[in-house]
This record gives sequence, structure tokens and C-alpha cells, in this order.
Amino acid sequence: MAPPTHYVSQLDLTQLGIVSVLRSLPDDAKDWEEVYRIGQVEYRVSGQAPLGRPFGVDADILLAVQTLFARGDFPGDNFVDTSAYGLLSLAGHHVTGDTYTRLRESLLRLKAVQWTYSRYVWRDDNRVAVGGTVATGLFAQVELPERLQAGTHAAELTTDARVRIYLTPAFAQSIRAGLYQLLDGALLDRLEQPAARSLYRVLQAHRVQPDGSLAGTLRVSLRDWLRACGIVGRIDSAKDTLARAHDALQAAGYLESVESEGRGQRAVLTYHFARPHADPELVELLVKWGVGRPGAQALAADYPDRVRPAVAEIEARIAEGFKPRSLGAVVTDAVRNPGKYPGAPADKPSKAPRSARKAPAAREMDVAPHDRHEALASAFRIAMRREMNLYEHEVLTHLGDDGLNALSAALRDGNKDLVLSILQ
Repeated sequence: MAPPTHYVSQLDLTQLGIVSVLRSLPDDAKDWEEVYRIGQVEYRVSGQAPLGRPFGVDADILLAVQTLFARGDFPGDNFVDTSAYGLLSLAGHHVTGDTYTRLRESLLRLKAVQWTYSRYVWRDDNRVAVGGTVATGLFAQVELPERLQAGTHAAELTTDARVRIYLTPAFAQSIRAGLYQLLDGALLDRLEQPAARSLYRVLQAHRVQPDGSLAGTLRVSLRDWLRACGIVGRIDSAKDTLARAHDALQAAGYLESVESEGRGQRAVLTYHFARPHADPELVELLVKWGVGRPGAQALAADYPDRVRPAVAEIEARIAEGFKPRSLGAVVTDAVRNPGKYPGAPADKPSKAPRSARKAPAAREMDVAPHDRHEALASAFRIAMRREMNLYEHEVLTHLGDDGLNALSAALRDGNKDLVLSILQ
């Protein structure tokens, strides 16, 4: 089958406000239509969500699914297979009984939502706008093994439930092509407010200029901005939500300041970003190696010292025969996770998992590295009932003694979640 002509990327999703910034929405928030303009781009969005419009934490779950798809080496069947616990952990959520219920609801909302959007870029004279219309969605199918409780008959996910998700061809192809939103994981971890995390995504998406660069300032009308963020309800409540998120983003060092001019929905907001400007040479180097320009801008600004060593390491591996399915994704991973790549400098030495600090067995120490890698790959095949993908095998070959011992212990104990976390 030929790849789709139009992709649906996380950048699209965020710019279109498919997932509302709000922490929750009314049960009847199922269909919506919005028209708004940010800079020179006009958006017209019509959404249908029979199980409710996605909101708040749904964005975390979607990002985790996308990450798992990439870590699985972008499988050709567009399939993601993970545990409910692993998905929640990767999304950064504290795992309790209630979070499994919310995970089930979130996945079903993301499966059900469909939308049609038009995007038009106005020329400088504002006389002609050029664009087009696309109708699309995210998940083709979601399979959730459940149990029913006597009395309530409420469907529940279990802690060891295997969640099976098939992405739509357009969404899967966008991830393979590198058309994803590059976000700062450390910043997301520092942002405890769901609204602040969501607003960060929206701001980062709309900073992207037509040439792919990231704007240092962003000026928007409050009326259009509320629509872009999917914020509904009273204007006072909406402004309070934004104000709290602004404070959190300033405290986290993402925003330098926020200016407001005017009153009511006619007010105009101007965001000033605290991020340093990226070195153009580093940006162009990353673009040459398959990283999308917005992502290259963010990487070059956040990790300028890592870019050249990471590219050099990937170049050396390719010369040795390594064939990444997505070059841009591998380079991005090398910059963001230098601990996996010996040639790239890390900010500080990574700590081994607690189980990795146990004394190794003497017989394990006597095994040659190549033989031990093969033995662990075989044990993985038996325990996980599948072969290691290219990404996992690449991580395995660069684990130190502590990491290999931890992996061996996790496989021996049948701790699948720990096995997967070690190979991340």
C-alpha cells in the first residue's frame, strides 16, 4: 500500500487543539467547530468525538504511545503492544487503581475522535490564503483485555493487561517521517499542572514558523488563543486557567514573560520565550541528518554540546552497517539520550537501576561479551515471546556490566516491565 499523501502529526494535533488544554471537560463535549488565526495561519477545525473530546492527560498517553511506536523501530503493521502499567509509567503518571480506569477511558477517547481541518497560510497582503482540507484520526483499533466486577459490572483494566493499539497509516507514517513534536521531557516532568503541560505543547507547536524555525515571541488574540487551546466555558475561568499555567511555565524557565493588552476576549497576549537561540550551523547539520527543522531548532538550543558528537557516532555506526529505519529519530535519540551512545557527552554519569548494583554472579562474569549478548537475546525471546527489535538490540550491545546483570536478573525473575525499562 502506498504511504498516505497527508500525514497527521502530533504537531498538527496540538496546533488544531484536538486535545483540550483543560484538565477535564463536560460529558456532553463531543462535537466542536472552531475557526481561529495564529499569525499568518488560519485554522478551521470540525471535530467529532462520540466518547468525548480528548483533554488534559490524554496528551500524555498519546505521547507515550508515539514513543513506544518509535522504540519498537516503527513496525510496518503500525502496531503497539505494551502493558497498561508500562504505558502509564512512560506517560509519567502515578500508578494507582484509579489510573487504570482513566487509562481505559483515555485510550477509547483517542480511538473514537475524528476531525476535519483546513489550514490556510495568508500572504503578506492578506488578499489570498493557500492551503487545503484533510479528514483523519489517530488509532485504527484498540484492544483492551478487561474484567468485570460482580455487582457493578464495570469494565476494568488489570495491572498486567496487554494493551494493543493499531495506529492509522497516516499517523504512523508521520512518526516514521519525523513529523512529531519534540518536547523537553525534563520540563514536562517539572510541570505538575496538567494545564501547564498542555499549554507548553500548544505554545511549542505554534512557535513553529513557516520556514520551520522557532519564534522567540508569539502574539495572539485571547479569543483565537482560547479556541486554539480547546478552552471552553466562562471567560473569567478560562483566563484563570491560563494565568496559572503561565506562572508555572515562567517558574520552570520556559517563558520569560507574558504581556496582556486590552480587556475581555479582545485582549492580546504576547509570549516571550526564555529559550536561547539555536546555532544555525547545528540546526542545518541536524536537518541534513533527517531531523525536522522545528525539532532541530529545539535540540540545537537545548543541547548544543551534544549535537556534533551524536551525529559523528551515528555516522560511524552507519559506516559499520547499521541501517536505522528512521535516521532522524535515531539522531534525535542520540542527542537526547547520550548515555546510550558512547561518543556523545552526557550531563552526568547515569545511575544503574537498584537491581543493577547487586554483585554479579561469577559465572556471568566469565562469559565473553558477545556470547553473553546472544544468551540474553535468547532469554529475552523466551520471556517476551518475540525477537528483540533493532532499537532494543542496539541498547543491549551498549549495556555495561551493571546493566547486563540487571537485565539478566529481570529476565530470570520474569519482570517484563523492568526488562523493557532497562532496554529503553
